[in-house]
Amino acid sequence: GGGPAQYGRVIGYLEPLPEGSKEQYVFDNEMIGNAVPPEFIPAIEKGLREQLEEGAIAGNPIQGVRFALTDGQTHPVDSNEIAFRMATRGAFRQGFMAANPIVLEPIMTVEVEVPSEFQGTTVSNLS
Repeated sequence: GGGPAQYGRVIGYLEPLPEGSKEQYVFDNEMIGNAVPPEFIPAIEKGLREQLEEGAIAGNPIQGVRFALTDGQTHPVDSNEIAFRMATRGAFRQGFMAANPIVLEPIMTVEVEVPSEFQGTTVSNLS
């Protein structure tokens, strides 16, 4: 019983893009053969893009990563675009979190001029 199942397996690796790269992310299909049929490759890239926009920590978008698809698996009945989008999102989160990522906070230099009677409050608000 029950409804249709979802099955998609995505295997690959993540790596940082070179420092100063103009691209926010790179998706490379490095599969040999068709372990994942070609019609599902766009769904895999879409799942990656969705996860990068949503982020994996505190909802912050992720950039500067390369995802290389190296293998995968399908099921003749239960594989579809949604299954591969979800598999990619899960695979990305698993690999990304295993890399112990950190959220980079913006660092800024500011210069503030205030009357001396507001100096204490202003300094405490800025720190």
